[in-house]
Amino acid sequence: MPFAPLRRPDQLVDDAHLLASGQLLDTPLPGGGLAKLPKLPVRSTAFDMGLQRPAPTLGEHTREVLGELGLAIDEIDALASRRVIG
Repeated sequence: MPFAPLRRPDQLVDDAHLLASGQLLDTPLPGGGLAKLPKLPVRSTAFDMGLQRPAPTLGEHTREVLGELGLAIDEIDALASRRVIG
């Protein structure tokens, strides 16, 4: 029966196997700096499982998402003027 020690998330950044296999991504943080995050545990020659784009800052894509949900620009502007969205 295969076995391995269980690791907490904070212990993954020092895991020799993850480091050697390139399974940790340097991920930009909104306030600057980098964090190491694990890649998806899937490998594919047809698709890169790396970081597509960094995590958005709070409210960064609000207008884009609301537009995709069908709201018109004037409706989104009205929400912003009432401070419902940032």
